[in-house]
Amino acid sequence: MNILFYQTSLSFPYILRASNKIKKKHRANIGFIFRLRKEKSKMDYLNLSNVNEKNLKNLFYLDDFIEKKKKIDFKYLTNFEKIISSQNIWKMISADRQYGRNYIHDIHGYNSKLSSNTDIILSNFVEIAKKLENIIKKFKPDVIFIPNGLSGLDVTILDSLAKSYGIKILTPEPYRFKNYFFYSKNLISENKSLKIKYLNVKKNFKTTSKISKIYNEIIYRKKNISVDADETIKTITELKKKIAFKKFLNGLFYTSLKHIYFFLCFKFGIKTNHLKFLTNYDLVKSINLELKTKKCLNYLLDFKLIKKKEKYIYYPLHLNPETSTLLKGNDYMNQQYLINFISKNIPSDCKLYVKEHPAMLTSHPRKISFFENLNKLPNVRLLNPLENSRKIISKAEAVIVVDGSSALEALLSRVPLVTLKQFNYDFLNLSVSNKNIDDLFIDIKNAIKKIKKITDKNFELKIKYLLKLILENSYSLRDPDTFYYFSKNPSEKDLEVCAEDLANSLIRELNLKAI
Repeated sequence: MNILFYQTSLSFPYILRASNKIKKKHRANIGFIFRLRKEKSKMDYLNLSNVNEKNLKNLFYLDDFIEKKKKIDFKYLTNFEKIISSQNIWKMISADRQYGRNYIHDIHGYNSKLSSNTDIILSNFVEIAKKLENIIKKFKPDVIFIPNGLSGLDVTILDSLAKSYGIKILTPEPYRFKNYFFYSKNLISENKSLKIKYLNVKKNFKTTSKISKIYNEIIYRKKNISVDADETIKTITELKKKIAFKKFLNGLFYTSLKHIYFFLCFKFGIKTNHLKFLTNYDLVKSINLELKTKKCLNYLLDFKLIKKKEKYIYYPLHLNPETSTLLKGNDYMNQQYLINFISKNIPSDCKLYVKEHPAMLTSHPRKISFFENLNKLPNVRLLNPLENSRKIISKAEAVIVVDGSSALEALLSRVPLVTLKQFNYDFLNLSVSNKNIDDLFIDIKNAIKKIKKITDKNFELKIKYLLKLILENSYSLRDPDTFYYFSKNPSEKDLEVCAEDLANSLIRELNLKAI
């Protein structure tokens, strides 16, 4: 079996180890697509060094086409859009952080000279597509592996080509429950086979002590539901430390001092932690960005914590740009517009509570004007980022999300849920998937009615069926922090654990034969 791995600077160290483990004992021919950037970070050099050391076969380099200006091959573009792609080309471009930068609203920190140059965007699209198509023709993969959480022109083109050539796509996708994951056959993580598996679980269901224990833990909130929830708590803890620390040091003085230190480290080759992922260190830009981040945080911290009781619908802001808003939620990349629309479609006796995603307040803040405009809406209330999301969800009249862990939190909290895209757990009939944004008000009402009708016994059974489904149809990660890139400086042991888990899951998923 030919397996083609697309990799990133963070995933490559454990993907390479995993591929070696697979090749040792199983019949598999492994290939790698390696993005070759003109400006390389220390991490890029480390990965290239590893490549040369291992003397890998079937290594395919994808050049950095950014600077190239070529005549656009419109014949190829038309053919790609008509025959190969499952969606139009500009939709694919909009999901890329560089090429589609001008489609990504309300955020600082991501700049690109390419985003307004149509000729470069389209000529590079053709170059990337042709190169990837040639790689597929040469290697003839049966499977293409794309790491979790990727969204960009390379992978969306690769996804389209795989479908056109009848090649299986595998991308690890979290169940958003603990450290379990499944392999999605597409980049937007839709797993329609879950419904069939769920119906099979229902037929001969018998509860176990393990299922009952997990059920009690998640329903009575003894433990966090997802890896994301753990990471969010870590982020909020860090935010609190920063808030306490700023009382002792002036913001501009401390920020400047810190970045001057990082700049000097980078300049003199001491590239550790986050510095090893950078191709250059723009001192002025780094100071300016952190000051904007602090300004955004301070603005939101001025909102008082919730005390009075009132009815509300909850919309948690999504990370942007991130896979959930670039791919699955592509239509809702402009969240200011989305919140504006939601505010017009909630019951008149409810407020719309909006809370920023904590991760947005640590690196790439939205513009202050984004929040100021939301705050002007008469029925919208911005929340302090230190509010407890779990409590907000549990007391809401309904929760609205595009997709994400908050959806599962609402579902398990027995709170009416409306998702703006297909929800992997919609077969439970505990939520409503909005198919037409103009029907949002009706869908909110239907979601509320749906939850009111369900009995305690029926709810418990549905969740236990789901738990059994996940336990029987999942792979487990011992170190999700490294696997999902939360940890930017993993140890050799961490990488080895990740490699073992990835290799074992692929061997099972692909039913690879032993040598």
